[in-house]
Amino acid sequence: MRIGKSWLSVITLTVIAFVSCKKEPEQSCSSCPVGGITTEPVGFTYSKNGGSDIHADSAFFNSSFRTITSYYHGIATRVNIKTSSQVPGTYTLTSSVNTLSYSETSFTYMASGGCITISDNANNKISGNFVSNGGGGGITSLTGRFKDVPRK
Repeated sequence: MRIGKSWLSVITLTVIAFVSCKKEPEQSCSSCPVGGITTEPVGFTYSKNGGSDIHADSAFFNSSFRTITSYYHGIATRVNIKTSSQVPGTYTLTSSVNTLSYSETSFTYMASGGCITISDNANNKISGNFVSNGGGGGITSLTGRFKDVPRK
């Protein structure tokens, strides 16, 4: 069987085009969105008055006292959340049982409204988020999220 010169040229060009196609580089970023889902960092993150995210140096939860505590730059700067339960659910900050405070060396912000949502509490780790409004030290709102914060 004999292949004509024109068919041989077409086959050769097809093979060259196929081999020379540029392959897109693979993504190697642990926090890049994959399939439209973003990966939240593990730990405790918050922002004051809608500003930049602050990533706490350490955080833990205490199931006996039903508190979640984070520290930033030592123990003088901290967020303390107390809820009536640590079962997944939403807890409003309008009662005296559910509280959120933020303390720095010279002042304390106390939330007077908002809510805390615990999305998961399993395997000695707690996750969720919070939105609050209140006052103290020029702060009028504190929002944040926590993921896989360990039990202490």
